[in-house]
Amino acid sequence: MSRIWSNVVGAVLFAAGAIGMAVWLWVKRRKLALAAAKAIPGQASEAATSEASAVANARPNQAASAASAIPEQ
Repeated sequence: MSRIWSNVVGAVLFAAGAIGMAVWLWVKRRKLALAAAKAIPGQASEAATSEASAVANARPNQAASAASAIPEQ
């Protein structure tokens, strides 16, 4: 009889641990998703600004290299 009770107690503790872990992972995933959602607008605007400035800076170089390459051909 003692062995049955120890198996039941072990199964209950295992189930409680599994449920607790699932809840903890769900909460962590939700917190990470919220943090990512808050971080994305700032990163997106920063990336767009850096890309726009890179394009603006690259245009004069490309025009100069194209103008110098035409006579060489």
